[in-house]
Amino acid sequence: MESRISGNNDMTASALDEAADWFDRMDELTPKEHQEFATWLTSDTNKLAFKKIASAMGQPEVHARVHALSKALEQNQSFKKPAKKPNRFNTYISLATAASLVIFAFYFSGGYFNSNSSAGNSSFASVPPVTASNGPEVFTTSIAQEKTNILNDGSVVYQSGNSQIRVAYNDEKREVKLAKGQAYFDVMHGPERPFVVDVESATITVVGTAFDVDRVGASTQIKVYEGIVRVEADRLVLLHKGEQASLVDGVIQKTSSFHPQQLPSWRTGWIEIEDEPIGHLITRLNRYSKKPLAYLGDPAVSISGRFNLRSTYESVELISLATGLAIEELESRYVIRQAE
Repeated sequence: MESRISGNNDMTASALDEAADWFDRMDELTPKEHQEFATWLTSDTNKLAFKKIASAMGQPEVHARVHALSKALEQNQSFKKPAKKPNRFNTYISLATAASLVIFAFYFSGGYFNSNSSAGNSSFASVPPVTASNGPEVFTTSIAQEKTNILNDGSVVYQSGNSQIRVAYNDEKREVKLAKGQAYFDVMHGPERPFVVDVESATITVVGTAFDVDRVGASTQIKVYEGIVRVEADRLVLLHKGEQASLVDGVIQKTSSFHPQQLPSWRTGWIEIEDEPIGHLITRLNRYSKKPLAYLGDPAVSISGRFNLRSTYESVELISLATGLAIEELESRYVIRQAE
């Protein structure tokens, strides 16, 4: 499977796999491997592949790292390792983001950007036709596991903990079913073969964009970070960048605006909610908590706040403070109940 890139460069599945491997190991590279990485990036195909991965995974960071990486690529020199090893997570994000920004700089300066393209209709890549697959591919994550999948058209899907997607491509469309959990999609442009996400009670159709879908019981939340998506449920709505829709049992309850950061908050280890049923928060935390949470009380209780996915205990304490609910820690689970 190959995807044609403007400028006659081929971004192959092999290049994407290699890019994902470099990205995963960014904070563990030896000086020699840093040199090898810089050499690997001298290929236009590899640059575009790494740009694709870094675009889906990176976050804004300090310009000093961008400058350092840029100089390393220009001069074909290895990176200098810091005297003191920094926090693994911060290093991972910082280096990956620096790479992302440098590749973006290359992308625009290299003449690949079409100034007439619009959000959700990017012209820098297209999806070639493929033959029908033998059957759907299933990608599942366990509790507390997040996973990145590179689909065979170059689209990237980032799954939350305890989630499942089924992928089936044919000549007419690219279809993904989000069976449970949450997923962030960075879709390769392909107007001749739309990308469709099925959440049972609604379908979401795009040709090239980035958006987030979160299933919590009968509720689904859709947020658009780039481009435009078409949501078909009890009615049809178009969502642009910075717009979101909330559905319950296939009925669109409301659409509204939000301030789109580069990535959804859950991708950075947090849940941010505003006036949602407490049961929705419990479901999301259970995607990451090794010790399950159970809520016993009025389902109409609502809650707002920012909760840590990496520390269940911290989030449970915050729930107690925010709601006045009693928290009981048992050997096998946390029980959250209304105080008697």
